[in-house]
Amino acid sequence: MVKKTILPIAVVYTITLFIMSLLNLNDYSVHQPKNSDKLLHFIAYAILFFLWYKVKHLHKLKISLISLVILSISFGIVMEFLQSILTTYREFSVYDMLANTLGVLITYLLIKITIK
Repeated sequence: MVKKTILPIAVVYTITLFIMSLLNLNDYSVHQPKNSDKLLHFIAYAILFFLWYKVKHLHKLKISLISLVILSISFGIVMEFLQSILTTYREFSVYDMLANTLGVLITYLLIKITIK
């Protein structure tokens, strides 16, 4: 059951993350402390990487774990650039990229620790 559903879940999650990264969410945000969104970035990219790891693992894809790390981090970097190019209400943030990258890398390390 999980094998059948993990790929569609990963695809839908990735598309949703793409869309949410480009939407104007200012009207829906509540007052939050400065940089509190970094935790959301961390969690979003940890989930992104984990879902694609599960796709790789369950479907026995011939892509390396390091390639998944690079692709996940690259997705986050591209999204930051797209926010600054395609929108006037979102801005490029190195700290968002750092939070995205840490979410991927820490999830990668947790996976590496648990599969040994």
